[in-house]
Amino acid sequence: MPLYYMFPLFERFVNSVTGIILRSASLPHCDVAPRSDDSLTEDEEFIDAADVGPCDKPVVETRKTQKQQHLFAVALPASQESPCRDASSLVLFQDFHDVLEFCKQNKAASPRWKQVADAKEAENFSSHLADAAGSDPNDNSEQMRDNRESIGWRMPASQDTVKLRKSIESGSVEDVRAIIASNPRYLIGSGDTPTVLQEGCRYNACHIAAKADRADMLTLVLDTLRSKSFFKKMYPDDTEATTESRMAFLIDLYLNMPDKTRKSETPLHFACKFGALACVQVLLDQPECDPSVTNGEGLRAQNIICERVSGQPVLTRKIRALFEECFFIPILRDENGDCLARVGTPVISKQLHVMLSPQRVSTPRSGKRLTAVVGPLTSIAASEVMADLARIRLRRWDVETRRRDAEKGLECIVRKVARQRGAPWSEYWDFIGRFVDLASSEGLAAFEGYLKGRFVASADVTFVVNQQPTKTDYHVWTALEAIRDGIDRRKLPFVGQWTANMKAFSKADMESWKTPVKCLPTTLERGAGDDVGCLVNLMSRFNANEH
Repeated sequence: MPLYYMFPLFERFVNSVTGIILRSASLPHCDVAPRSDDSLTEDEEFIDAADVGPCDKPVVETRKTQKQQHLFAVALPASQESPCRDASSLVLFQDFHDVLEFCKQNKAASPRWKQVADAKEAENFSSHLADAAGSDPNDNSEQMRDNRESIGWRMPASQDTVKLRKSIESGSVEDVRAIIASNPRYLIGSGDTPTVLQEGCRYNACHIAAKADRADMLTLVLDTLRSKSFFKKMYPDDTEATTESRMAFLIDLYLNMPDKTRKSETPLHFACKFGALACVQVLLDQPECDPSVTNGEGLRAQNIICERVSGQPVLTRKIRALFEECFFIPILRDENGDCLARVGTPVISKQLHVMLSPQRVSTPRSGKRLTAVVGPLTSIAASEVMADLARIRLRRWDVETRRRDAEKGLECIVRKVARQRGAPWSEYWDFIGRFVDLASSEGLAAFEGYLKGRFVASADVTFVVNQQPTKTDYHVWTALEAIRDGIDRRKLPFVGQWTANMKAFSKADMESWKTPVKCLPTTLERGAGDDVGCLVNLMSRFNANEH
């Protein structure tokens, strides 16, 4: 073999031998004689090599006159059994190699080491470890167990959440209701966050329902989350304010928190993308739902309508119409009846909520009372209804109707226009105490319930307010004009009996009846919206806002 091949091997051998010699020279010798106790200072007199015991690892001691660069303290937890355990369970080293060697020999004792400046810092280090070792290691687990027991519910297993997800997708209302009722943790996760029903993408219950086009499941989940009794099962000691705060926080997360996929989409994105019209309507009806939230691609929900459903232009238009601002056309009256009713400017939903105060139905303008409303309508539909009202008010017959019936004349005219346009309509009835369209199934049910509460049997039914007919009966008769001939007396016996009583009178007789609540105003002044010019002005303002 050529000699130049052996030079690297020889060089490696020399380096190894040199390293061994240097390391052995740096190691402390076990036969170092300890100094006498008289030579130890107060700070250094806390451990002696004789106290080390079977480990035979002496403490490297240095006088204060010597300049010390490194000092390592190795402490053993007092609760651990080890061959080097003594009163202090603390050993000092100057060389880090000795520290490693000592720790390897005492693995079972879980040694802890730290670089310190002096013996006092080493004692502090040892005392802190002793305090930590003296504490009960089961305290934290017991505290966590107490917290779980105080709540009383544990997080469902993965197979249980899969069962709930499958039930939502299949539309099993009773199964979903039973599962949620068995453990509130199915909806309330850790930290009051939505429970994940599909791992990986981290879908919550609203994601699952919207993707499966299950509006009934979506409604069930949201109604449950709005139930205070549901939260009281989870947190029985919470105050009302805390419960409401938890409820608002969790509902906001359910509606607006995106999934963990690349697209980061909310339940509203899912409903729009898969063409779930009913789910979109349910989600947009929630005041906490924010349609302006964008997904991972920077798109809003209304930008991806029917993206996964092809060839559905009608469905696309219907969903897109739900995102448009809804308008309502109010009918306003003076509280004291000094002025005729008027058609107000179309308002948005937030303004309508301001008009509908819980104590009395009035507008922010003092003395104005909301008596009926057309809507919700799109901006185009609202403009069309306002234009129809402007044309109708020019006709002499409609003007006379308003003059002849100051209480419900304008409502009668606007009601006909709403019927022709297919627009939603509702008006306030004093004897029922709420806004309702009497010609709808809900209105008939409310009317039937009122008569049941006033009369014992259907045969005893006379009239709405008194034993004799009043103007209120005439107003109800007019409101039911479109459906009164088709009322089924078997389903609505009280309303059917009232209808039979009303058929005995002519229209002229009905118009002559008096109101039971208040007399017609003696002085009829022109209201703010009592002339066609004012109504046209309102329309121009409305159209200008749209442009």
